[in-house]
Amino acid sequence: ASQRSVQSGLLPQVMWTLRSLLGFLEAPARIAIITFDSSLHFYAFYPGLDCARAVTVNDMEDPFVPCGHSALCVSVEDDAYRGQIEALLEELPAAFADTTAEQVAGGSP
Repeated sequence: ASQRSVQSGLLPQVMWTLRSLLGFLEAPARIAIITFDSSLHFYAFYPGLDCARAVTVNDMEDPFVPCGHSALCVSVEDDAYRGQIEALLEELPAAFADTTAEQVAGGSP
């Protein structure tokens, strides 16, 4: 998230919108969450955890997916993941609140 997206309120609004849409997703729909600032942040979901695990890729010249599809793309209907997804969407605005990134991955403002 860029400093501009945080300061303008865009990031919290997008997270609120995504949380409100979760109830409308039906199987076989799956969701993956990836955020970016000067790095790519992938969020892996594993059964039994309270929250998703962030995996950061700093190499923007040669980006890669750092973990398997089954951990990244999960069903929102699966109780093992729904709480993790909701918690992550709730926590992301605070996680990026102090960002100083004016340009984000790929050079966008």
